[in-house]
Amino acid sequence: MIRNVKCESCGGALKLDEDHPISFCPYCGAAVKRDETSMDELRLKLKYQDMKEQREAKEEREQAKSNTRQFWFAMLGMFGLMLFLIIVYLIIR
Repeated sequence: MIRNVKCESCGGALKLDEDHPISFCPYCGAAVKRDETSMDELRLKLKYQDMKEQREAKEEREQAKSNTRQFWFAMLGMFGLMLFLIIVYLIIR
């Protein structure tokens, strides 16, 4: 995985490759060592973000199921009400 960082010596933008422990700044030539803790933090952040997205997707699916159930119960209630009104009409008539 490649990560964009700034050179500590000159402030130039450079790309650090996770597979290489040391990179060199293309502007000033300074050696830039990969920070293991920041890579581990990045992995944890990505894992947390993935877990959060999965949880949100699950919540959306559950909400859709709940909305569908509510719709069909409402339709069943309307059908029951109409059936009741028809029966009352037929009895009164």
